[in-house]
Amino acid sequence: MIFNFHHHNKSVGRQGIYNLALHEKPMSFYFSAGLHPMDIDENAGSNFLNIVELCKDKNCLVIGECGLDRLVDAEMKRQEEVFRWHIKLAEEIGKPLIIHSVKTHYEVAKLCGETNIPVVFHGFNKKKDIAEMLIGKGFYLSFGAALLNQLSLQKTFREMPLSHCFLETDVADEAIDKIYAKASEIKGKPLSEIEKEIDHNLNTIFNK
Repeated sequence: MIFNFHHHNKSVGRQGIYNLALHEKPMSFYFSAGLHPMDIDENAGSNFLNIVELCKDKNCLVIGECGLDRLVDAEMKRQEEVFRWHIKLAEEIGKPLIIHSVKTHYEVAKLCGETNIPVVFHGFNKKKDIAEMLIGKGFYLSFGAALLNQLSLQKTFREMPLSHCFLETDVADEAIDKIYAKASEIKGKPLSEIEKEIDHNLNTIFNK
């Protein structure tokens, strides 16, 4: 099965996880809910209370996207506080975290280091050493449309174990099928094998 781990397209339905926007109502298909670093403001506390309720919905599979971002307005100390709320929530209700990280992978890894909840870094497009560090800590990486044309990322993906990988479109217009096909080409494995391994990863993080 082809599964879009993180997307913003409502037409995907149950073949992926829709990223619920702030103040958006819960969906009748799979979604994620969290407070994105760029949405952290003076209302973060009350907004997070709403996130807590959304995350209890049976169709909410993962918590986030959440994390740290050095390019947004919110102070890093405040971002870390809000991120810790998400980690605690994930531990309390037993759902994986989907991470947004911009220039903060080591900091995020440290904050997530003591949790047993599955952690997935979405839209991964960094160098091999960061990928190895994250996977070495037991985290997962979700690769997006950058995999189609970013040669250095293709090399990184080729060398990473599929046992810790997912595929996504995020906000890109590209079809998830195209990204799966590229992953198959890069790995030199049949598409069916890529699908099977990622499906196994899904079963692992959702304890099925």
